[in-house]
Amino acid sequence: MEIPYRVTDNQEHIRAVFGKDILETYLYDILFKSDLFNETIPEQEYKKNKQTKRTSDVMCRINDEYLFFECKSMVPYSKTRCMDENSILNEIEKISNAVMQLYNQIYKDFKKDYDFFKTDDKTNFNRDNCFGIVILLEESYIKRETIYQMVAEKLSINTNDVQYEWIISHIKVCSLYDIEKYVFTGTSIMSSLKKQMNEHVPFDYPLVNQKTNTKLQNEDVKLFRRNVINMYRQIIKELQDTGLLS
Repeated sequence: MEIPYRVTDNQEHIRAVFGKDILETYLYDILFKSDLFNETIPEQEYKKNKQTKRTSDVMCRINDEYLFFECKSMVPYSKTRCMDENSILNEIEKISNAVMQLYNQIYKDFKKDYDFFKTDDKTNFNRDNCFGIVILLEESYIKRETIYQMVAEKLSINTNDVQYEWIISHIKVCSLYDIEKYVFTGTSIMSSLKKQMNEHVPFDYPLVNQKTNTKLQNEDVKLFRRNVINMYRQIIKELQDTGLLS
């Protein structure tokens, strides 16, 4: 992943295509196979004020709790790594837009303008049980409070408003690696999000410092691991047969 993203630095249209065609499909696939949720639904279209809108990339439900994922094929600009101020502001701008996108889709539109969960009529709805995650291909470690403050400015809300409190408690920014770590080990993402909310530390990184299960649950990853081990064993055997390795 590193070489293509260094080559396409500042090539937003190329990265957008990559994110749409590959990352979103990959995200849905690993979430669907994780058995962490009762329902997993890919992106859908819905109508609002006669306009066609789109949901987040993947929508999940477990009992009466909902988790919405928006995947962005974003890695830090090369200049961001060098602490270039304009590049950092550009990163904050893009991430804050993604947070606002989830806020509108979940807080404003979900249940009012769309609801694609098939068994939703059997659950009790509480907006505090709705969470969203903006997934970045690579973490930039920009201060979350800075991102949320820009969101508040764009929404023209104060940091003590109810909407702001909901956003900082329910919409998070995580790397794809963090999601993979939880999904591949069958560790509850929702539990970590709720734990952070209950501990009132909204600007921490919710999935970084939490413990996950140690045993792999994803069959595709386990198969890949076995294949890699077998490949290395075969290479070692060939080196031993030729006398290059004793």
